[in-house]
This record gives sequence, C-alpha cells and structure tokens, in this order.
Amino acid sequence: MEFLDVIKYKKNISLEDIYQIYVERVLEPGLLNLEQSVTEVIKCSSCGKTKYIESGKSLTFKKEIFEDLDCDIVKSYETFGDGHMCAREIMVSKKLYQVIKTNKLDKDIVFEPITLI
Repeated sequence: MEFLDVIKYKKNISLEDIYQIYVERVLEPGLLNLEQSVTEVIKCSSCGKTKYIESGKSLTFKKEIFEDLDCDIVKSYETFGDGHMCAREIMVSKKLYQVIKTNKLDKDIVFEPITLI
C-alpha cells in the first residue's frame, strides 16, 4: 500500500495529518458461491465490466488466491456495487486488523469476515 496526500479543496495544499491509503495489490479472480454471496450479477453501464451486488452474507473466495501473499492489504479482482457505484473489496490480514483495532484506528471502518475454501 501507499500513502497519498489529501489536498484541501480549492486551496491546493496538502493536509498535514491526514492521508489516503492507496492499495496497489489486486488479487487473482476467486469469488465463489455466488448463489450465497451475491444477489445479482450485472454489467456496468459505464465501463462494461461485470459487477456483483452483495447479498449481505459472507463473501467466499478460493483459498489459493491468498497463498504466498506478501502483503497485509489487498483489493479483490471482482468489483461490487449497484447503479453507478463500483468498487473492489479491500481485504486486510488478521495482523493488520489487530493493529487497527488495538490502536483505535477503526472509526468509520466496517470489517466483515470472508470465507475461504
């Protein structure tokens, strides 16, 4: 991951103590159990890519796509969202999750478990 400056709107100056996290690493395709994890599969009207509307149940991924991973934060290959919204899921390791929770950095962050098979 990389930390990027946050620019104050209209003044074009960087905020001193606020940064944006840019997650570089994207996993290989690996979403499984669509009938459980996804309510609808659609084609994005803007970019033409396939995107998924989540069911609210745990997402299931192939375990193999996480093997030999050398980083603690990654983005899913698959994109999710309804309407004009389209984003990749950001997944963190248990180690990074514990660092975030221990240091009370989880304000406005929602963590949801995923299933690996």
